[in-house]
Amino acid sequence: GKTIEKKGYVLDPHSAIGVAASLRELHSQEHISRPTPIVSLATAHPAKFAGAVELALSEERDFDFASVLPEQFVGLEKLQKKVIKVERDAGLAGIRDIITEEVEREK
Repeated sequence: GKTIEKKGYVLDPHSAIGVAASLRELHSQEHISRPTPIVSLATAHPAKFAGAVELALSEERDFDFASVLPEQFVGLEKLQKKVIKVERDAGLAGIRDIITEEVEREK
């Protein structure tokens, strides 16, 4: 709503909850009578929660989810997905080996 229109910035759902809590505190009687600094930190990029963000903002005028994606994310959904199954008993060492092998393969 108003924040998008004013700032044009899109938050991820978790950060949006933190900012909403901060705004609620800013407008509370206690804060008005004893103002103190309030800091809200973003916890993720909206692309991490693409479906939720796109759904939440689908009715916003002129909103295009592609406009908030970093260049490196554009088109990722069209690429082939790769899933590597890890044996239950592989442990951290097994996971580390798989990651190392995949990184080496990408070089």
